[in-house]
Amino acid sequence: MDNIQVIERAFRLLELTAESPGPHTLGELAERSNLKPPTAARIIHTLTSLGYLEQLGRKTGYVLGGMAFELVRDRNCRSPLVRASEHPLEEYSAATGEYVCLSVMRDGKRVILRSIQSTNPIQIHAARIVREETPYRSQSGRLLLAVLPESEQRKFYRLHGQPGELWPEADTEERFLSALAGIRRAGELTCITADLASLALPVVLNHHVIAAVGTFVPAYRFTGEHETTVRKELVRLSQSIAEEMIRKEQP
Repeated sequence: MDNIQVIERAFRLLELTAESPGPHTLGELAERSNLKPPTAARIIHTLTSLGYLEQLGRKTGYVLGGMAFELVRDRNCRSPLVRASEHPLEEYSAATGEYVCLSVMRDGKRVILRSIQSTNPIQIHAARIVREETPYRSQSGRLLLAVLPESEQRKFYRLHGQPGELWPEADTEERFLSALAGIRRAGELTCITADLASLALPVVLNHHVIAAVGTFVPAYRFTGEHETTVRKELVRLSQSIAEEMIRKEQP
């Protein structure tokens, strides 16, 4: 195995570990990286010994280690959008106690740039939240698709195909475009099922949508005063991030 290939495989294992909070087992990481278990084990052992991965237990799995976070300890290494979102996201979390995330579209995927887990005893399992995935699956992703020009929406649909079971209401190109037009007109997206309420709002800067903020709330908790608080604080969050971006741009 040449040195370049080892480095590529090591970074792929780190990326897979970072996609969701985990922990991730050796077998899972080997399978998802298309590596043989002995090869994955050797690389993971090295990353663990260097502090870039941490083993929570022999049968539990691995999470990112302290050295991985040291790489971005300097705030200047983070994007202006991420830096601008830090305090507003923390304020939302403190006001609601619910999961919240900041997302963008990148290379045809909805990518979570930053998130804060719920502080409530009953919450959405972290393993269900994927850092990068098709925008068809999430409210934030659909919202980000909705603000694209129609020509870009058509191109995306033809390139990536119909959503299928992920979004049955958008099973043809015309229904896909119609659904996105409805989201764009509404300016937000709310989906409530028997188990879960998920909401997404755009972050608008200089009349352009630069990101989306989203939240998950167990459906039983999304009622009455708490529903009102979640909705109000999500609006405040999207506005605060845009205001912070403007403030940071000023000399």
